Formats: sequence, C-alpha cells, structure tokens
Amino acid sequence: MIDGLHVSYGLSSEDYQRIVALADVCRQYDGIDLSVPLNLPMLQNRPDTEGNDLMYMVEAGKLVGYLGLYKMGTRNELELTGMVHSDFRRQGIFRKLLARAKALGDERGIGRMLLIADQGSSVAGMSAVALGAVYQFSEYRMYYQASSSAKKPTPVNPHVTIEKAEEADLPALVAIAIACFEQSEANIRPLLERNLASEQHDLYVIRYESSTVGTVTVGFDEGEAFIISFCVSPEYQGKGIGRHVLRSIVAMLADRNIPICLDVDVQNRQALGLYESCGFSIASGYDYYLVTS
Repeated sequence: MIDGLHVSYGLSSEDYQRIVALADVCRQYDGIDLSVPLNLPMLQNRPDTEGNDLMYMVEAGKLVGYLGLYKMGTRNELELTGMVHSDFRRQGIFRKLLARAKALGDERGIGRMLLIADQGSSVAGMSAVALGAVYQFSEYRMYYQASSSAKKPTPVNPHVTIEKAEEADLPALVAIAIACFEQSEANIRPLLERNLASEQHDLYVIRYESSTVGTVTVGFDEGEAFIISFCVSPEYQGKGIGRHVLRSIVAMLADRNIPICLDVDVQNRQALGLYESCGFSIASGYDYYLVTS
C-alpha cells in the first residue's frame, strides 16, 4: 500500500488487524484502552459504500495514524475517534486526518461532528482544543458489577411493570422521550422505530399502574448488553421507577452471563447516583469536542 493518507471503503481483515495493532501500541504507551471508543465490533462490519476509516501509512503499509467516523443513532452527526503511533506524534498526522474527516462530513451534509477524547489520556483533550475543537460534554461508561449476593436483584416496586413495546406504544414513548431528552421528534421517532424493529434491540415500555411513563432499550452487540434510551416521564420521577427498571433488566439478563453497560452524562448526578446504587461502576470517561470549520 502506498504511503500517506487513505480513505477506506469497508475494512479488509488485514486493515482491521492494523488498527487493532496500532491501538495496542497506544495502549502500552498511554496506558488507556481504546477498544471502547474505537468500537471494534462496528469496525468489523463497515459498509463498503462509505469512506468511514481514515488511515495514515508509512514505510510501505505500516499504519501510524487512524481516524474512524461513526454514525450513532439517527442524528445528523458523526462521532470521531482516532490515534497516532507514539513514535510519529507531533508531525501533523492527526491534523491531516481531521481535515479529511471534515471534508467527508461536508460532502455528506453532516450537521455536527464530535471528536471523542479519553479522559485517561493526558494529551487527548489538549490536542482537541489545539486543533480548534470546542468542548461540549462528558460521559462515563459504566458496567454492572454483580456481587455473589446479588446476582439477580429483586424488583422493589409492585406498581411498575416492564413489557416489550409494540407499534401502538410508539406515540406515547416518542412523546415521553422528547420531554426527557429535549430532542425533536425528527431525532427521537426514527431511533425508537429502529429499536422496535431491530433484532439487536429490545424496546420496552415502562408502566406505572395503568399509565405509560417511560421507555428503555437493551441493545446486544459482540457479547455485551447496552442499556440505552432510558427515560421516565418527569412527573413520575422520584417514585423509585428507575431503580425498579434497572434491577429488573439486570435480573432478566443475569442468565445470559454477559457484561451489562450504559453511558451517563457526567453532569447528571441524579442518574449517576441511581446507577451506582443499582450496582453499576464507572469504567472509563470520555470528553466530546465539537469539530469546528
């Protein structure tokens, strides 16, 4: 392969192994695990119709710089995660990768691009700012830690039920999610419709007595369960509904014996406290920076 910057349309097994090897070099040098922000399972299933992987080669095929573009959910935005070999930093490689990513985003009419920086890195955030990116928010990735005495937590609220959602539930779930996430229907509806239709997602409706009060989705990917799109209508918060739902989901997933994780905004202290009280612990943290023109 010719040296320089390449945009890959789909990833060959050889290219995938190059990315994994570069991530391992960076892990040894920086002491951080890049497998989560790189979303390695997604890299194994890249479509060949779009250029989502930017690779910088030297020395006849040695990968020393990488930037991945990720379309998450239905929003008109891309998330970016990248890395540069420790021996090739301060040479402008990442700046070139980011510039090409901006161009690709403009070509696709992407409204927003977010660069992800691992909080475990001493330089990632500073580098993002130096490249003109503007800090937006931070998230923690949390994993459920099952103790020997709490493999299957017992639900505690008899007024709450959780059922698989059906098509007829969508209007109510969309309205609740709009109120909770402060997003437009154009963003929320396609996401919930996807969660309902996808074989990799289980969309649930949360009821308090006879009222529909919330929703939660469990996604499955590469042997892990992800709790996403979790919300309870504001007027029903404070009744122990969220705690009941989390414990119920953990109980449902216990027999699968797979890791259970979720993401939470660092500033959402109420949610963070809830998740910790239900057995989830912070595994890593990520800062998101808006890529500017």
